[in-house]
Amino acid sequence: MAAEGARLRAMTASDLDAVLPIQRDGAVEGLRDVFSQELHPFPTDTIRQRWAEEIADPAIDCFVLLDADGEIAGFAATRNHELLHFGTALRTWGSGFASSAHDAVLDHLRSQGHRQASLRVFEGNHRGRRFYDTHGWTPTGYRTCSAFAPNSVLLTCTKTLVALVQRVAAYGVARQDDAVLLVRVASTSRGGGGLWMLPGGGIEHGESPEEAVVRELTEETGYDVVVERLLDVGSDHRTLRDGTDYHGVFAAYEVAVVGGTMRDEVAGSTDKVEWIPLSRLADLPMLGGFRELLGRWLSATDPG
Repeated sequence: MAAEGARLRAMTASDLDAVLPIQRDGAVEGLRDVFSQELHPFPTDTIRQRWAEEIADPAIDCFVLLDADGEIAGFAATRNHELLHFGTALRTWGSGFASSAHDAVLDHLRSQGHRQASLRVFEGNHRGRRFYDTHGWTPTGYRTCSAFAPNSVLLTCTKTLVALVQRVAAYGVARQDDAVLLVRVASTSRGGGGLWMLPGGGIEHGESPEEAVVRELTEETGYDVVVERLLDVGSDHRTLRDGTDYHGVFAAYEVAVVGGTMRDEVAGSTDKVEWIPLSRLADLPMLGGFRELLGRWLSATDPG
């Protein structure tokens, strides 16, 4: 089967006749080192009853996983931030369908406002543990035992759903007659591609903000600058395209160009530098709080 995207649909009791064979076949194949089918055969009736109770429980979200043809090809259930159950049909194994389904379930958890997810996986489920390891789940060291004989060990794993990143940066405001020096965010950047901003960037360890803005201006514009004064301190809070919850705190300095030659940054976070006429700023697509910062600066320098 070729890799196809998975879609989630709320599970109903009428889906169980399709779900249980998928779950049973996956357990027999994938959990053979955990449950001996001779001694501990798959408890179909018990699992059916558990599903019925979970479907009826408003605190649990139960899903069937649909393939490209709309056929049931797996199952999942979540409770609060926990991935309770997850499995796909044997016919999908190795196709990439499970990865697509996994991502869809995590998107559901994110949509519920959860920043971290947890799950439990059998210690002897080597295929499952490789899958979760590949997809960024981390064992916590916490161990419990299954309620089903032979009461095998379950390992708790967690995964960060929304990374929290805070960055401290310094930016420079350079003016030339009725234009201000701006750079455009590269399309390869994690967020804000195509938007304009002040030249500048992150402050490196041990570096002062003034040193950072001089270095960054040279890297992104080709100009040599000197810092004249601190203009403002601002912040930029947004979600990057990879889901990261980004919070930038920055200092903006008025700078003067004293040398160098203007040129675009190559293979960096920006891809174009330009002197932008002040008359264009109102309609220019800009990143974060830079428009407001420039507005405050212009109001202070050109009060009339």
